[in-house]
Amino acid sequence: VFLFYNVGEHSLFHMRGVPFAIDIAFLDARFTLLDVAKLQAQTGLAPAPPGTHHAAEAQEGYFERQGLERGVLWRTFAEQVQKLRI
Repeated sequence: VFLFYNVGEHSLFHMRGVPFAIDIAFLDARFTLLDVAKLQAQTGLAPAPPGTHHAAEAQEGYFERQGLERGVLWRTFAEQVQKLRI
């Protein structure tokens, strides 16, 4: 999982030059999952939805396998951010 902190809601993620598909989870300031975008290799494009403060890129299907869905607080991510701030 690759984490992005302090993402604005006008951010745009693209897959140019990436040869495999990924998923991107968009999270609000409290680390609640707003949406997951599924990006295809080379051509995927995903704007961050309103309210986005953080994002995480992962292997295709990762968030689904973890049971993360809209409205769920991603505790592991929130805890990692808190450790980095100390």
